[in-house]
Amino acid sequence: MKQILVIFCVLIFTLSPSIQAQEIKIDGANDPTFRSLLKDWLNGDEKPALRDLADLAQNGHLAAQIFLGQLSGYAPHTLFDLSREERLALRAPKKGRKLGKSWLSVAQDRHPLAWALSNTYHEENYREALTYFMNHGETYMQGHGYIKLLNKSDWATIFHFAEKGQVNAALKPWVAMYLRSSALLQQHQSTDDIIPGGANGPLAQEYALIDAPIFSETEQEFVDWGRPSNFLSGHKNGKHPTYPASILQDAPLHQRLMHLAQTDVRLAPVRDLCERVCPEEPIPCTIALKAYVIGYTQFWHETHSPIEAFISTSDYRASARYTKDMRHRLLRSNRSPEESRPLSLCFANYLHAAD
Repeated sequence: MKQILVIFCVLIFTLSPSIQAQEIKIDGANDPTFRSLLKDWLNGDEKPALRDLADLAQNGHLAAQIFLGQLSGYAPHTLFDLSREERLALRAPKKGRKLGKSWLSVAQDRHPLAWALSNTYHEENYREALTYFMNHGETYMQGHGYIKLLNKSDWATIFHFAEKGQVNAALKPWVAMYLRSSALLQQHQSTDDIIPGGANGPLAQEYALIDAPIFSETEQEFVDWGRPSNFLSGHKNGKHPTYPASILQDAPLHQRLMHLAQTDVRLAPVRDLCERVCPEEPIPCTIALKAYVIGYTQFWHETHSPIEAFISTSDYRASARYTKDMRHRLLRSNRSPEESRPLSLCFANYLHAAD
């Protein structure tokens, strides 16, 4: 069960791009100045845009308060050009020479999105906050939510969202696995306590038709990516023996991984990035990227727009901001870019590129 949970945590971040967020009115969201600053931020002109957004927030601009609160609170990977002091200064309004409470706390009484973001880690309000993210296409924050549910082993809440049809397609095979898991059934005396409709109800019957990927040999290869048997022990010691060259040494495995890189829904964010930075070899790039980030699960989470209410994931991924964010996020690992060179020269060059 522990191995299953680790695998689920790795793959939970491969949510496919969310649908366009439901239209919600946020004061200031369509102001020309605010939209222009978002465009500057997406184009990579980070510091001036964030400084001006902070000025707007300080003057009561609701959309700017929510945006800055989200970036500084939940999307720090988008602030890599800023010093620690500069990042902290974005978190809250100035009260004289000191900082006040967070922007999200300031804004939470003015809009339900701000309330949901501010209450993401409040136990008594958590399901309501996560429901808001589900209903409004905030995929980035859905990832935060599922991680918390997994850490708490809160299967009842996961199944609650499954019953309401709010489980992303990329996650359905994994929910199916848990519905059928003998370990889960042993953990609870009665599945009726956690599965809506009971073990033989409509939800269980619906998910019984979905293949549970953990039992697929090919799926296990997707998780392992051809790692040598001593990879994990070597990884703990900061060594990566023969990996990822071992993928190329096994031609049948390499071909199967090429197929998975082209078709697996969970790799959609990776393919999107590779099609952007390596248009001449997106599939080798996808394999190299997946091999490079193994063990760094939050990367998947961060391929989505940090806040869909203002910036769609498609716009975020088409921006200069995205390619910079992802490269800096990748380089925070202790892996050498040279390791990926045998799989994709283009991807290695992307990691070495200057801003």
